[in-house]
Amino acid sequence: MFPGELRSLEKNNEGAILRKLSQALRAERRRGRAAHYRYSLMRHIALMQAIAAEKALM
Repeated sequence: MFPGELRSLEKNNEGAILRKLSQALRAERRRGRAAHYRYSLMRHIALMQAIAAEKALM
């Protein structure tokens, strides 16, 4: 997502960013379970941290 898209999500719906992050985390977990070459442990951790931060803000 681009910064402009995030700003519009923030204005429109409080939980929209959390839903997008959750979708991305699920996709990353699927790649990990499938041993896909595009899986990134660092991205997985970063998504979990971002979700925790968003939940803390709510």
